[in-house]
Amino acid sequence: MNEVILVKNRSRIAACMLLIRNNLSNENKKVISVLAETKHDKEKTYNKIVAMMLDNCYSKIDQATIEKVLKPESLDKWDESYEKLLEFNKNVFQIIGPELKFSNRESFILDEISKVTSNPGIDIPSEEVKNDIFTEILGKNKYIALGMLCGFSITFVIILINIFVPKKK
Repeated sequence: MNEVILVKNRSRIAACMLLIRNNLSNENKKVISVLAETKHDKEKTYNKIVAMMLDNCYSKIDQATIEKVLKPESLDKWDESYEKLLEFNKNVFQIIGPELKFSNRESFILDEISKVTSNPGIDIPSEEVKNDIFTEILGKNKYIALGMLCGFSITFVIILINIFVPKKK
């Protein structure tokens, strides 16, 4: 029974991380706006936004949506209907006062992502395994998390470039 719960939790986290990655890859205007306007550290702001989105998604996503998002043909697609799952409180970042603080839950989320993505024991799959990786997605969440972290990092750099590099007219 515990194994079933663990698989459901892992698939829920994987689906939420995929939604976040796909959403940020489509240049989420709310995230770009917050990063441009905040007076707080940009990296910490970005991490808090991701943690808030993941926390919100995890608590709201249903099993049918998880299954739909984790289908191989849906892995890199964004659908506006998922926007409600990735809401976050923009007002938190408009406060000029004290440094941003992570809630215990947000800190836990970021720590778990970090553990998965910084684990040196992760084996690089062979070509045969790469072809079958999505058929075994529930047991391979560490690969999805690693890919999503790379996607988050690339998206973050793109967003920062769009914010701080003047565009030629």
